[in-house]
Amino acid sequence: MFVGTRSHLALWLWGAQAITALVACLYVYLLRISIPHCGDQCDFSGIQRTCEFYVWSTVAVVLLSGALLVLARRARFSWLIPSAGIVLVVVGAVVATHITNLAMGLS
Repeated sequence: MFVGTRSHLALWLWGAQAITALVACLYVYLLRISIPHCGDQCDFSGIQRTCEFYVWSTVAVVLLSGALLVLARRARFSWLIPSAGIVLVVVGAVVATHITNLAMGLS
């Protein structure tokens, strides 16, 4: 199914994307542990929606990246698909962290 150096690189990058997504989702989800420190100034529903949206959008990015990788496995640019997915996951984690901090009144 996956033949060639570029395909192996793309497959390894997709694995790295999945691991990055798992760690980033865990980090964003665990930000909710800080909720008891913000008291009445927290926007609890905003924090909940942000965490849920980030987790589901990250799952969608990883699955879409995997599907595109299978479809474009022989293309020269196949390694770009999981690389772009890694960038999207990291940027999404930064944005979700910032929104969560705003909802907790920390920023």
